[in-house]
This record gives sequence, C-alpha cells and structure tokens, in this order.
Amino acid sequence: MTCLMPLALSCLPACAAPAKGELTLYVSPAGNDDWSGKLPEPNRAKKDGPFLTPARALEAVREARASGNAGTVTVLLREGTYALSAPLSITPAHGGTAEGPTVIAAYPGERPLISGGRRISGWRDAGDGVWQVEVPEVKSGQWAFRNLWVNRERRKRTRLPKEGLYALAGGAQPEQSAFQYAPDHLRADWASRDDIEVVVLQYWTEARLHIAKLDEANRVVTFTGGSWRPLTWSMGYYVENVREAPLEPGQWYLDRPSGVLSYRPLPGEDLTKAEVIAPVADQLVQIRDTMLISDRSVSGQPGASSGNEYGEVVSKPLVMGCADVPRVADRPVWPVGGRPMSLARPEELGPDVRLPPGPLRPWFAAGSVRSCGRQVGAASFKSWSANSVITPSIRCRCTLA
Repeated sequence: MTCLMPLALSCLPACAAPAKGELTLYVSPAGNDDWSGKLPEPNRAKKDGPFLTPARALEAVREARASGNAGTVTVLLREGTYALSAPLSITPAHGGTAEGPTVIAAYPGERPLISGGRRISGWRDAGDGVWQVEVPEVKSGQWAFRNLWVNRERRKRTRLPKEGLYALAGGAQPEQSAFQYAPDHLRADWASRDDIEVVVLQYWTEARLHIAKLDEANRVVTFTGGSWRPLTWSMGYYVENVREAPLEPGQWYLDRPSGVLSYRPLPGEDLTKAEVIAPVADQLVQIRDTMLISDRSVSGQPGASSGNEYGEVVSKPLVMGCADVPRVADRPVWPVGGRPMSLARPEELGPDVRLPPGPLRPWFAAGSVRSCGRQVGAASFKSWSANSVITPSIRCRCTLA
C-alpha cells in the first residue's frame, strides 16, 4: 500500500517541446465528473466545479496531454475519502516533461484519503457474544478478503494454535509445496477447507498456502501452490480462517460458501455503531509502461500530505518501479509512507498510512520489470533478519512488463 501524492511524471525519452499553458484540475467529494474540474469547489449555480473522482481527473490529464497545449498539469485533491474498486492507472500518456510535469497532490492545507475498502453494515447478534452479517458479494463469489478493520484497527482471523507456532514434523515431496504435520495440527474433517490458509513463516518472508490434499495415514499435507524455498526452511506455521477454531475477542471468520462474516467484538465495541471495513481493491495505483519518475514521486510537503487506507495485502506490487530495488521471493520490498515495511508481515503497518510533512527518501517499490536502464543514485539497507527492512533511495529508467 503506497501513498499517491505528490506524484511528478515526465516522459521517456525526454520531450524537447517547451512548456505551454499551466492547467490545474480539482477533485472533491462535492464534485461531479460531468463538470470541468477547473474550479476548487462547486459554483453558486451548482453547474460547474471540481471532478468527483481521481480517475476522471486522470482522464482529463490524458486529454490535455494529447492536445499538446498543456505545460505543467496539476491535480489537487480536496479533503475527503476517495473509495476505489480498481486501481488508478498512470501511463506515459499522463506524463509531461521536466519543464512541464504532471503533478498529483493534496489541496494545500487538506488531507485527502484514497481508500481501497468498503464498509460492511447490517450486523446482527448471533448469540454467545458473536455478531454476523451476510455479504451477498462474497456468497456469489464476486468478493473475498483476508483483512478486516474495525474502527480503523486491523482485526485478525481465527488462528490455530491460539499462540505461537506449530512445528513441522518433517519434509515431504515436493519439498516446496508439502510437509509432514504432527497429529491433530491439521484435520481432514474441517469445514470449508478451501477457505483455510496455512501460513509458513520462512526466513525473510512467509508462504500463505491453501490445502490441496491431506494424507492422514502419513500425515502429509500438499498445497495448491508452493514457496520459493523448501517449506522445512522455516520457523514453523499457523493456520488461519478455520471455522472450528475458537473465535476469540477481536477475531473474525469468513465463510465464503454462505457469505457469512462472523466477528466476536472486543470489550466495549458496539457493532451497531462501529465502522467495519474490508478491502475491495488489491492495488491503489499502477504506474504502467515506460516513463521517468522523478524523485518527487512520493515526497510530502507541509500542508499537502495525503494517504491511503484499506488496500488488500497482495502478492503483486502496488506501485511498480525499478528492478534495482531488492526483492524477496519475487515479491517487492514496500517503502510505505516514508517508513520501510517489514518483509515478514506487511499488514502490520495498519490500514491508514499518511504522508508526513517533509521529503521522504524511500519511494520505490519493485515491480514485474522486463528491463531496466542504469541505476541513478544508490540503495541503502539494514541487515537481513526475519523482520528486516530495506530503505531504497534510487531512480531508474524502466520498461515494465
């Protein structure tokens, strides 16, 4: 999950044409995508004003660049929450030049929020301290999620064991997608087995695996996917989203076949008033194709910071950048909001990451890169461990896959 603004884009190769007229566009929760977007607030007649969505503003940027008449193009987001169901896509068609860049930023003095989440309401008391809600999109197979926030705090799924880890009983073949387990650590009679995730904590990363087959006679589990190293190369494992596991306070369980979400509130939580949000978008921003991204791409400014929330923790990168950024298990290292992210548990940063004032040095996340030109700058990193972090500060010209 990566903060969006301010973002400066310039084309590759560099354009020789001189900068022309400046254009400023505005986005606001009080706006309308049928308006011009050139006013910071609706006019008195309510017939013109800012855009409603960042996507419409990006479309206007592309149109302005296509006309050839725009110099610096600035998009300013007003205070409010902008909910996304799909990522914002930024391409070279949105980019300008070093003299006339495209800049996306918060409106001065305000803090817009880009959200990849959706609020879940309609909870009912199911008894025994558990609350439930049926989510039709989950039941129909259109939506599934592995993260949940209650009143802006992340909640965890049901977990076995309750604390600590299970030890692997031994290896099995294929070694990257199977292992031996101890008695009763995994059970063939668990319901909704396709929803269960076995989380193997390996060094520098974790493998989240779905069960394909349980050989109870030999106590061997085989998974639908695999890891980058043998699964025995690990510290142990735990199991998430098991229906039969005790639902502890602050834990939840999602049953996809029925679409029912169950949650046991913490003491003092009122599900009739709580804000419960689950992620819809697995990415908030995509930077596509070939472009040069300046070192202002994720730099906060006093009074112009912004943020994001409730993006799903995913295996693919949110903002795609240069191959020179170190990678682990073909997954990007995520610099987020000026703080480097833990490799082992990226979700621990929480749902709401905002840019603080002042320049931020770590600003790139690695993507699926087909080729990358020479590195500009350097990358600095701390020593490796299970919770190590990397603080890259580089600039590259890249061609993204």
